[in-house]
Amino acid sequence: MEFEIGETIQPPFRAFFKTPSGGFAPMRTGTMAVNGKQIASISWPDHAEVTLPIELLPKNTLEFEFEGPQFGSMEVTIRGTI
Repeated sequence: MEFEIGETIQPPFRAFFKTPSGGFAPMRTGTMAVNGKQIASISWPDHAEVTLPIELLPKNTLEFEFEGPQFGSMEVTIRGTI
């Protein structure tokens, strides 16, 4: 997944990564990388969510690796200040 940040969204930035999300089964494990650097890992049910500060560039890439059911789900939110 790729995204750009505009001038209206400013640091500090935070990432929130959670499983499960919605009516689907939880992913068993998952990792998230921002701009090629792994920043978080989760596992169900032991460590099901994480919130942490991150650094963003004008253009960014999010990468995910996960193991779980065919119709599993995770929630990812990236926030800054306006």
